[in-house]
Amino acid sequence: MQPTNLTLELEEESKRKEVWDEIENLVLDFQKQFKEDSTKEEKEYAKVCGDLLIAKFSPLFKKYLTLLKYTHIDFTDKEMKEFIVLFIDDYELKKALYRKKINAANRAEVYQKFNFIIETYGKVAEEDMVADLNLCFLTLAKRYKAIGKNFCAYVYNTYRHEVARHIKKFINNPLSIQYKNYQYEDCINGDKDVYIDISYEDNYYESSTGLPDLTWVQGQSCSEIFNKLTPFQRKILVKYYLEDWNDRQIAENMGAHINTVNQKRRDAIDLLCEEMGVNKDTIKRSRKSGKKASLPVT
Repeated sequence: MQPTNLTLELEEESKRKEVWDEIENLVLDFQKQFKEDSTKEEKEYAKVCGDLLIAKFSPLFKKYLTLLKYTHIDFTDKEMKEFIVLFIDDYELKKALYRKKINAANRAEVYQKFNFIIETYGKVAEEDMVADLNLCFLTLAKRYKAIGKNFCAYVYNTYRHEVARHIKKFINNPLSIQYKNYQYEDCINGDKDVYIDISYEDNYYESSTGLPDLTWVQGQSCSEIFNKLTPFQRKILVKYYLEDWNDRQIAENMGAHINTVNQKRRDAIDLLCEEMGVNKDTIKRSRKSGKKASLPVT
């Protein structure tokens, strides 16, 4: 008797779940090395787990390597397009990238915009680039929290952001590049408002801790006064006043220049204080959590 399509689908789903569960267990064992009371055996096995995870996700690293090192852009790959859009400040070009079919003119413009990444970070030795890609992945493995989605879903939604942050930090280091691309530098340093692509990680973790979530940052659930700010400014306020991050940490996390973050934050506070008739000297940040912050968020 031939198996039905439903039977085959159930078998495939069962196999995928086995793989996901295996990866989940590897990640949890990998994290044990970072506990204060971890044993020598746990630390040694954690390193083995890290190597196994890197091997299992090697196709992902190869895809990014092919793009960054050899400029091969697969316009049918949704993940690659979502990664490239993190380096493009042109709104219309971003919309074009999300379409299923991209015309030749838009493709040429994407190559032109993304070429700066190829000519800077793309010049890194292949061995070093692979090491960077692996490190970004292991950073996520260390940071992962087993609440909600599984690790594979977490990686799919956050890895491109982690790689993009690493590349932007590399580019912001004047010793890393041979020349300046002023159009890109303007975008990074804030002459144009930085595009904020909120990751699954931010949305899930912030909503589970009671902090303003994706909808607030994007302006969907915030008050009319806070809607006068940009998503970039609202994100900075959450990180600075509710999560007790400093400007440098925010800049590194969001791939922006520290001066940009500082100025955007000050501009936001000036605008809010003027709208609410509040002395800005009274605006202070909580040192512990968002629940007792003196900055209103609704």
